[in-house]
This record gives sequence, C-alpha cells and structure tokens, in this order.
Amino acid sequence: MSAQSSDNSTNPNLPQWWRDAMALEAAGKMQQAEKLIMDTVKDIGAPASAAELWKRHMQRLLEEGDTAGAKTAYFKAMDLMYFYASCATSGGEGIALSRERDVFIRELVKAFGSEPSK
Repeated sequence: MSAQSSDNSTNPNLPQWWRDAMALEAAGKMQQAEKLIMDTVKDIGAPASAAELWKRHMQRLLEEGDTAGAKTAYFKAMDLMYFYASCATSGGEGIALSRERDVFIRELVKAFGSEPSK
C-alpha cells in the first residue's frame, strides 16, 4: 500500500490529532506533525505514533524517489521507537515495549528495502 493511499487524514473514525498529523505529513510539515502528536497524546504511545508517521513519510519519500529524505525519516522513526521502549516503567513493560520496537524496526527495514547506514 502506498503512503498516499494510506492517508487517512479525512477518516472520521480516527482521532482528530491523527487526522491533523496526517494532513501535516502530506504537506511535508513533519516537524509540526511530530510536535502535534507529542503535545496532544498524553500517554506512553506518543513516540510510537510519531514513529508511525515518520515511517509513512519515509514510504512517501521513497515513492517520490527521495532516498536521502527517506533515509532521514527512517532514522527519525527508529529513534522514536527506541525512545518509546525506554519509557517503560517496569521490567515486564520494558520487555513488551522492546518487542514492539523490534517488530517495528524490522518492518521499517523491510519498507526501506534494506538497513541504511548512517
């Protein structure tokens, strides 16, 4: 599925903050989109949501042929998922969030096509 076809910025079943973030992403305003998510979502899932948006942005940039921009988005998504996993408040939660991070990163690598070097 392309990033463009997965744009749910008008889907009324999704939270308004996600629709607004998707609209900002589509306009190429990723810093504002990430800030919106981090300021609006008041739970541990904020960095994971921001990472998902960066992943979508990466896919959009790859489709447009902007490999350098996609690589930057890749590392933003990865960094946010590491931050997400570090937000755990117990050992069991840490294991669970680390697993989510690892699955996300495997999907990120697959979506990019390989693991890029910094």
